[in-house]
Amino acid sequence: MAGNARFWMAARPFADAILRVGMEIQPAQRKFLKIMRAVTVRNNDAFAALEPYNGRSFDLEIDFDSKVIGRQRMIFDWTPRRYYEDISRARTFGFVRDAKILRRAGYAPGSSLDNSITLHEDRILNPGGLRYEDEFVRHKLLDAIGDLSLGGLPIWGRFRSYKGGHALNAHVLTGLFSSEANYEIVSAEDLPLEFEAFDDQPDGLEINHYLRSVR
Repeated sequence: MAGNARFWMAARPFADAILRVGMEIQPAQRKFLKIMRAVTVRNNDAFAALEPYNGRSFDLEIDFDSKVIGRQRMIFDWTPRRYYEDISRARTFGFVRDAKILRRAGYAPGSSLDNSITLHEDRILNPGGLRYEDEFVRHKLLDAIGDLSLGGLPIWGRFRSYKGGHALNAHVLTGLFSSEANYEIVSAEDLPLEFEAFDDQPDGLEINHYLRSVR
């Protein structure tokens, strides 16, 4: 999603579209990818890790040589409402100095001040500023959620990263699937799902506890 020219700003348009059309119950229990053994990949001081955890948790930290961004960290326990309200509006970001290079390479053709955070030296050029004080790390968390979804099932465990990005996220998934001992595919009924977390839905969505799916 982050690389799509029309939706470069964030995932919110997709979330809003789902709320508009609603959801339909499917006659099957949802399955999860349960982390059984920790997997970590590194690139110098940067790393990404998937670890056993009784829930769906993200712990991300970024550290940029920029006074505007600096060092930011966010610990996020996933619920539908928290994703919708706290993550889905976080926009991608980039520096003016990199824009020409990216466009010559065919990247970010639709990027503009309307849909991404643009930085020049120590200034944010967007007239409206940031949507969240720590929007930068929130967008990195949004990236991680999207990248990990390529595993095919929602992950039951904890994802941690420091100075991470798309490449490290992809490598940690590769590491996870390198051994069947690292994970187990389980049904919702096999997990101690917290009703409170699944009840925490954006307005307009309801939960079916038995199927552990949304409508």
